[in-house]
Amino acid sequence: MRIEKVTAHAFGPLAGETLALAPGMTVVCGENEAAKSSWHAAVYAALCGRRRGRGRLNKDDQEFSDLHRPWDRPEEWVVSSRPRAPCGRAVEQ
Repeated sequence: MRIEKVTAHAFGPLAGETLALAPGMTVVCGENEAAKSSWHAAVYAALCGRRRGRGRLNKDDQEFSDLHRPWDRPEEWVVSSRPRAPCGRAVEQ
């Protein structure tokens, strides 16, 4: 499976931005505080999701939430991706 793009609708400092990933390998580089780590976390969240359940978050989930909840709209936390299967089928999720 290959990820074609990730869209951070509202994720940490990112809002309404899309990262297109090239076939093979994409290198994300930039100055400090350019959102490189936020893009990494957005890809992870889009593919793996987040724990949803009752009760308190565990320490790791709480730290992830604290770091990546949208800065300007904390109630709206959305990231999506478009993976493509080896058969060619793409799904927006």
